[in-house]
Amino acid sequence: MASGQFSLERRYYISSLNSGATEFNQIVRSHWAIENNLHWSLDVQFKEDQSRKRAHNAAANFAIILRFALSLLKKYPEKISIHRKQNKSAMSDKYREQIMGI
Repeated sequence: MASGQFSLERRYYISSLNSGATEFNQIVRSHWAIENNLHWSLDVQFKEDQSRKRAHNAAANFAIILRFALSLLKKYPEKISIHRKQNKSAMSDKYREQIMGI
């Protein structure tokens, strides 16, 4: 934004929460930070936005599986990227079993 310009955004929420504006703002921001981080990870790591699953409950069921897989990959303590953990899992049954805790 160029110097001297002003920008204003408004969001309206309906809630039964009894809190002040500052506390409410922190709650909303932390919720969306978690949501955005999860969805970004699913899209980048598993290309979820490019999925063509539409029939019946396929998209919802597959989303559960992807979240489970992402959770296992993040939890595994090896200090490499999620992408590398995915590749190693695809190439090695033993590594995949370690990630799954089998």
